Amino acid sequence: MLWNRQTFLIAMLALLTLAGCTRDSSTPDLGPCVTPTAGMEIAEDTTLCAGDFQLPAGEGAAIVVTAPNVTLRCPLTNLIGDKIGDGIGVRADGVTIDGCSLAQYGRGIAVEGAGGALRLDKVRMTSMVRAFVDVRAGGDGPPMSVSVRESRFHGSDGGGVSIVGADTVELRDLKITNDRASEGVLLQVVGGRKVTLADSLLHSWKETGGRGMLIADARDVEIRDNNIELSGKGHGLRLVHVSGMKFTGNRILVPPGHTALDIDPRSEKLSFSANRLFFGQVYDRSADADWCGGKLINLWRNGADYHGPQRDAADCRSQPSDPAAPPDPCVEPTGSLDLTVDTTLCAGEFHLSGETPFAITVSSPNVRVRCEGTKLIGDGTQHAFRVLADGVTIDGCEMSNFKTGFFARDYGAALTISHVKVEGVSEAFADIQGNAERNLKGVQIVDSDFRDSKAGGVHLARAKDVVLRD
Repeated sequence: MLWNRQTFLIAMLALLTLAGCTRDSSTPDLGPCVTPTAGMEIAEDTTLCAGDFQLPAGEGAAIVVTAPNVTLRCPLTNLIGDKIGDGIGVRADGVTIDGCSLAQYGRGIAVEGAGGALRLDKVRMTSMVRAFVDVRAGGDGPPMSVSVRESRFHGSDGGGVSIVGADTVELRDLKITNDRASEGVLLQVVGGRKVTLADSLLHSWKETGGRGMLIADARDVEIRDNNIELSGKGHGLRLVHVSGMKFTGNRILVPPGHTALDIDPRSEKLSFSANRLFFGQVYDRSADADWCGGKLINLWRNGADYHGPQRDAADCRSQPSDPAAPPDPCVEPTGSLDLTVDTTLCAGEFHLSGETPFAITVSSPNVRVRCEGTKLIGDGTQHAFRVLADGVTIDGCEMSNFKTGFFARDYGAALTISHVKVEGVSEAFADIQGNAERNLKGVQIVDSDFRDSKAGGVHLARAKDVVLRD
């Protein structure tokens, strides 16, 4: 009996030790940290402790950075305000803010009268009253360079990200989204000797929502590989006094007849190549915008049209790079569509119903389905997509009122689902399962939005090497 008791105690001690080791190895070691308090000033490199902190800002800022060349790290910190004041105020040059999450402030991060290299990395913000980020360069310090990377912003009653007076601006891998009735601009850059925006999403889905992007008084501008989608009445992109811009590989979708691009007469040396414009109108009042000189011609879809002095823009807008080649065809979705080759679904809103359980079936391997600007609306009785083959890619679809967005059984290895929006489902956003003999390898779901399910979310079973991102 004694031996049994000793053995039991030793075994329990070993288990507790193992559990402690496992816990420690999975928790990031942040080193020494400081518990945030309302009104605290940051004058040296600081790491805030992990946790949720109610930090009202009053009329000022909940946290103020007062010393130059300071890094504020807060990768596991959530700061929550009372919708007044600023979450983090920056009053010094050369500040880096890494990883903070903020909610319910007037402004998330406010920078006034500062210079030097401002860096915002991996910040997260929700539910702001005035703006997510408000940067106003100035003071007697060095010229300001602003870098914002890998950050997510959602839900503002006012503006989005605003940068005024910086010398250089670099914005990469941002998601700025809004579901509120706001007249603000999701992204605004005023001034700048060099401005870059790449690999980002700007999306407002409120019908009374505001505008997408404003670039003013800037030169040497590069805007590439971004997605701008608006449901409201505002413009997609407005250019005011911009000199020298490359606008490449972007997608702009606005409601029919609304403004996708608005270019003022003072803008010059503008180049547009390989962009995709849906529904919206382009108002070009510049003198020398180049719409046809790129290797890939811009695609104009579903009533998108050009208004301006560059007649060749109208002449080449629907032509591929080879003038002899036919226009890119599209297929109108129905309630019983079987796809066996690479297919582009026509842009527009389609109400689907059918006698089969699946509205669209992909039955051949290595098929790519493109559906940018396509909105599928079910009658609640069907699944939207069924995958019956490996190596399938589905890119850009928007769907609602189905049982399931994506349904795959036994097949679906190397399945890629990207840039989709699924809402209002009764069973699941995606239901993807292998079987006992065959795991589905290499499933990827990236850069997609899922909301409002009555039952399940994204269900993956018997799958490996899965990538879920953004």
